[in-house]
Amino acid sequence: MKGGKRKGAGRKPGVVGEAKQLLQDALDRVAKKHGGYDGLIERLWELVEGVEVQKVLKDGETRIYSQPPDSFAAKTILEFRFGKAPQTLEHTAPEGFDITIRSVK
Repeated sequence: MKGGKRKGAGRKPGVVGEAKQLLQDALDRVAKKHGGYDGLIERLWELVEGVEVQKVLKDGETRIYSQPPDSFAAKTILEFRFGKAPQTLEHTAPEGFDITIRSVK
């Protein structure tokens, strides 16, 4: 068998890979426990704003403390709403070689 591009090869458009499907199913189960995706977003938003935490220790003592705003939660909400920011890639070639860039759609 020869390598390279072959007609009809590769995943067909719209087909979800097995790993991604498993992840989506797990997310759906978690969302359902928290009132759907709206509930999940509300919980994420709480993390963005910061939360008060009440923790009961092994000796029965209760501790209350503030959890500062979570920047990862904020980034997650922004990416969910607006999509991931474009990533800048830098490419270099050995001296004397050119890099050709073409857009494939």
